[in-house]
Amino acid sequence: MAFILFLISGIILIIYGILVGSAQSGSNFFLVWLLIGGLLVLFGFALHFHWLDPVPIWIRRICRLLLVCILILIGIGIACSLSGFGKVSKTSADTIIVLGAQIRGDQPSRVLLYRLNTAEAYLKKHPDTNCIVSGGQGANETRAEAAVMKAWLVDHGIDSNRIQVEDKSRNTNQNLLFSQKLLETETDRIAIVTNNFHVFRSVKLAEKQGYRHISGIPAPTAPFYLPNNMLRESLAIIKDKLMGHI
Repeated sequence: MAFILFLISGIILIIYGILVGSAQSGSNFFLVWLLIGGLLVLFGFALHFHWLDPVPIWIRRICRLLLVCILILIGIGIACSLSGFGKVSKTSADTIIVLGAQIRGDQPSRVLLYRLNTAEAYLKKHPDTNCIVSGGQGANETRAEAAVMKAWLVDHGIDSNRIQVEDKSRNTNQNLLFSQKLLETETDRIAIVTNNFHVFRSVKLAEKQGYRHISGIPAPTAPFYLPNNMLRESLAIIKDKLMGHI
C-alpha cells in the first residue's frame, strides 16, 4: 500500500513539474518538483524491495528528524505567505510600487498581468495616488520590465505623469531598495502591488529597509501555479530570514 501511495504521489509531482516547466516562466524552480517526485518514487521502490533494511536504525531516525524539521520550516514559510493574502491598507496610498515579473517580448507575462490589472484598478479608484513601476531587464528579456509595465499602464488609461520608472533592479530586495530613492519613506504612505503569495515577504523586506508606512495590495494568482509559487516563496522567506533581510 505504501509503495503504491509513494509511486502515485511521485508521478503526480513529476507531471506537475513538467507542466509548470512548460509555461517557460524564466525560472528553473519546476525542477524541484521533478526532484521531489523522483525521490518519492525511489523511496517507494526502496520500501517495496527492502533496500533500506541494511541501513542502521539511528541513521534512519536522523533522516526522519531532518525531514520533519524541513517540513516544519516550509510549513511556517507557507503560513507566513498565506498571511499576506488579505492584507490591504484601508487608507489611500501616496504611492504604489508595482513589482516587476517576467515579460515576453513587449508583453507582460500572466503573473505580471495580474499585478498590472490590480495596479490599474487601484490607480483609477485613487486618482491622487502616484505609481512606481520597478523591474530591470533579465537575461532572457529584451527590455526592462519597468518599461513594459509603464507602457501597459499608459495604454490602459493611466496618465504617464503619475508613473515613475525604476529599471535597474533584479530581485524583490532591489525593487524596494532602488525604488526608495524615488520616495520619502519616512513620511509617504506606500503600498506594494504584487501577487498574493508574495505580499508578506515584500512588506517585510520594505520594513527592514526603513519604509515606515508600508502595506500590501495583493493581486491574484493562477490557481494551477499557486502550489509552485507557494513552495518557492516559503523557501525564499526562510532564506531571507536566515540572511537577515526580513
